Order: sequence, then structure tokens, then C-alpha cells
Amino acid sequence: CGDSYDSSPTSAPLAARGHMSGRPQGSSMARIYRIAAVAALLIVASIAALLGGAYYAARQEQPYYEQALRAEPEALQRNGKELESRASVLYSDVKQVGQWRALFTDEQINGWLATQLVTILGGKMPDEMRDPRVATTPDELTLGFRTHTKGVESVISVSASVLVTEGGDIGIRFESARAGSL
Repeated sequence: CGDSYDSSPTSAPLAARGHMSGRPQGSSMARIYRIAAVAALLIVASIAALLGGAYYAARQEQPYYEQALRAEPEALQRNGKELESRASVLYSDVKQVGQWRALFTDEQINGWLATQLVTILGGKMPDEMRDPRVATTPDELTLGFRTHTKGVESVISVSASVLVTEGGDIGIRFESARAGSL
């Protein structure tokens, strides 16, 4: 019996070579492809959800802006004229020596912005900036306006505080800028 048995890996049958776990190699590759496909799908879904959420948030309006837009056209007209009247009195007072003071409400400012700003600017307001409105608190002024950029309609809000320095200069500190609720 001149036949001998060689158990080295090189003499193993071709079908048995290249596998460690007892499964054929093609099955392992198919599993890897499935895992990669599921991972890629999860990544794409996550990116789509993130972009969808950002799009939704950018389209949201701040409550002050929604409220300011609900004002009746007659009230806007009346408040805009009242602001102009008070501003005219202030202008006259500033020419006098002594102290002067004026108070403007959000409604007056928004009425003026809605009814007079476009007329005064004579069409020089950027097309991307529509329906400007403000909201004020004792410490902050917020300006908002509609814009349409790259297919997204949004309301941009910029908040700032105004201060008087020790030297008597007026300073403006920008607090925040938002697109929708972002």
C-alpha cells in the first residue's frame, strides 16, 4: 500500500479551501454586502431626516412675527401715521436745547414698516427681504423679515440690544440671528 495520506492544507479539496467558519466564502460576502447596504440605508435615512428637520425648522415663524402679521390693514395704516407724527415731534424737540424723549410702540413701528417703508425706499429694498416686523422688550429689539432663498421660504430674525456707553456713545450688540426656529 503505497498510498499515504497528506493532511496539509494544500492537499485539501478545492471546495474546502478558503473557509474558516464552515460556511462557504460566497455566503460571507453576501452577508457583508447586506450589512453594508443596511448601514448605507441608515446613513441616507439619517441625513434625509436631518435635512427634513432643518427644512421644517427653517420654515417656522417666531410668535412675535406671526402676531405682527395678523394686524388689520387699517390698524397698520393708523399706527404708521402715529409713528410719523411722533417722529416729527421728536425731530422738532431735538432741535431745542435740553432733554427730549419719545416712545414708539411695536404696533406703531410695525404699522410704519408695513405701510411706509417700501414707499420711502422707492423699490430699493432687496427682493429677498419682505414683510419686515419688530418686537421690543426693555432690553432687546428683534427684527424679522421673510425671505425666499434656494427654494426655502423662511423668516429671518435678528436680535440686538442697545446700550449707552460711559462716554455717551450708543452701542449695538447683536445677540442672535435665526432662520425660522433654527
